[in-house]
Amino acid sequence: MKEYTTQKNFQFIKSKINDIRSALFSFSDIDQVNYPTCIVTAIRVDEQGGVWFLMNRNGYRHAGDSNYFPAQLSFYRKGYRFTLKVSGKAEITSNQERISQVIGLPSSSAPMDTNEILLVKMQMTKATYFEWSGDRPDTFLKKIYHNFLRWLHSSFVPVERHLEYQF
Repeated sequence: MKEYTTQKNFQFIKSKINDIRSALFSFSDIDQVNYPTCIVTAIRVDEQGGVWFLMNRNGYRHAGDSNYFPAQLSFYRKGYRFTLKVSGKAEITSNQERISQVIGLPSSSAPMDTNEILLVKMQMTKATYFEWSGDRPDTFLKKIYHNFLRWLHSSFVPVERHLEYQF
């Protein structure tokens, strides 16, 4: 039963990542990794729970001994009634063949300049899903609260559903 639930949760998280695609990528261990927080677009989510995306090198270098380090992806897009935070272990590679394979370029195409591109695979270990309610308020106090949130550029009422998944 637990395996079925885990697979169902994984498919749910995978569908939400594919809906939004863009995320804020941040590193949990600043001492080990010398890259800035950046906006990335998920290329694909594999069946083992890996989220693949590209990022610019921007002259930064990996300073740690290990290729794996803790990281987080925060998926959000205006107009969607949910956000998703995924944490796990990320791995960075600049291998041209691997980048071409993940992107889906044929091997006969012209070689890419991978000096400024990094391929990142983040293995999901935990996902937190937040969903907002978009219903209109029915009482006077709720209307005031709703208008205050709209004033703060938020068109949704705060968290209605909060789910956490472990992989």
